[in-house]
Amino acid sequence: MIGFDAGGPGGGGWRPQPAADRVREMWDERDAWARRVARPLEPVWNLVEDVGRRTISVLETVEILTPIHYERWVTAGDERTCPECAPLHGMTWREASGPSPPLHVNCRCRRVFAFTEWQRREVQEWRQRSIPTVRRVWRITGWR
Repeated sequence: MIGFDAGGPGGGGWRPQPAADRVREMWDERDAWARRVARPLEPVWNLVEDVGRRTISVLETVEILTPIHYERWVTAGDERTCPECAPLHGMTWREASGPSPPLHVNCRCRRVFAFTEWQRREVQEWRQRSIPTVRRVWRITGWR
């Protein structure tokens, strides 16, 4: 407890604890933690550090898939469909391109999702790869 002296020669009671004593207590606590926690885990830390050093950078070709959404024009489909919108019924465009309803006053047309097309492109990218001996070390220790 800070600031309490239980006694000893010269009497007991409350008096300020010297800062040096508190610092010494903090170092003792740190050493106790090191004995109980840090030292037993040291082999594990060394293994992880060793594995981290045994990686190489490799330039790989990576495939990236990008979705492209298409929308279909849909009219009301009755006798009140206007001559401007009737020819557009069933046509498809990429999302956010082409004409958008309403084309005129009281237009009842809409664009709905039609399908998704996947665009594929290849990009070269640097990746970290472990050396095969490191994989064996992981297998032996049970780490993944």
